[in-house]
Amino acid sequence: MVSTLRTPCAADQLLIEEVRQHEVLYACPTKSNKDNQLRDTAWQEIADAVGKSVEEAKERWRYMRDKYVKELGRNDKYRATNGGSVAEPPDATSFVGLMSFLNPFIKRKSSNG
Repeated sequence: MVSTLRTPCAADQLLIEEVRQHEVLYACPTKSNKDNQLRDTAWQEIADAVGKSVEEAKERWRYMRDKYVKELGRNDKYRATNGGSVAEPPDATSFVGLMSFLNPFIKRKSSNG
């Protein structure tokens, strides 16, 4: 199955890399990442690095993260119906490849229900 996500532009790649460097924004809840001030500071640093407002950076990140999670779900469904393998594994330049650092923190819905 070919990924339905387009290759990210340089701005999206930068945003993904900046978020990756701020684990407080995506890791499982701990005392430190429940701290809104730390999260706000991280978003301000990211916004400055990508040349957008904090709100624009957050909105773009949410969009990309949601698309990524949906793509993972599609891949899971494809594996379930096609013998457990994906026809074309994602490469490191796709959203799927670049955002794979999120995998340990994504809770997937069970299809056994």
